[in-house]
Amino acid sequence: PMFCQIPLDISGQKKIDVRLVDISGGGIGIIVSPGTFNFQPEMLFKQCSLFLPEYGQITASLRIRSVFRMLTPSGEDIVRVGCKFEDLPMSMANTIQRYILNTERDRRARGG
Repeated sequence: PMFCQIPLDISGQKKIDVRLVDISGGGIGIIVSPGTFNFQPEMLFKQCSLFLPEYGQITASLRIRSVFRMLTPSGEDIVRVGCKFEDLPMSMANTIQRYILNTERDRRARGG
């Protein structure tokens, strides 16, 4: 599973781990339980750590673009948060692109 660690204060001492449900060259989608943290559009979080299976850690700043509550098919109440990468270094953008391409290739090879 992919996850991201988001620092909630400037010191980086208070962090939360969130599950990634979507990734693209422009940003990520995460989900959290209601009440975990009050994410709001345009908030900026610096030095977030994304952990990609087999690719390791990517450090990036994330700007919140959208926040909405939803029910999963199983009835679980979640908050989906759309985040945009800010000032992503080219080397990290390339790693994300390689991860996406390899994941798609693996999915196609499995017939999905």
